Amino acid sequence: MLDVATIARSVFDESEEQGRTNGCTLQAQEGLTAQGDAGLVRTVFQNLIGNACKFSPNGGTIRLREEDGVFSLSDEGVGFDMAFAAKIFLPFERLVTEAEFEGTGIGLANVERIVRRHGGRAWVESEPGHGTTFFFTLE
Repeated sequence: MLDVATIARSVFDESEEQGRTNGCTLQAQEGLTAQGDAGLVRTVFQNLIGNACKFSPNGGTIRLREEDGVFSLSDEGVGFDMAFAAKIFLPFERLVTEAEFEGTGIGLANVERIVRRHGGRAWVESEPGHGTTFFFTLE
């Protein structure tokens, strides 16, 4: 059994040490556990936390929660129009330009692939100017 909150905190702490958190903080619900490959779950959080920090205002809060087997990671960032939600997990698809925010466009595709490999699913909810929440399950 994986301690999901500890993995997420470790990823966040490493990002903070590398100066990549944009002054954000992480609030992780205690006692989050799941079954899975620790390295792959770590990759999920590297991508989700990295994006949350990148797209959040300086000093924003990122929240990691779980309810009924569904994990959610929310930010207070720029958000996006849900009309583009179907594209967000496709490789090399970006909703912003690289000039606006650096990146390759493969991180969320990797998240979705890893979650599916664990028998789960990933989805997103967002609103422009009101942040984004990524949801996923791990079976």
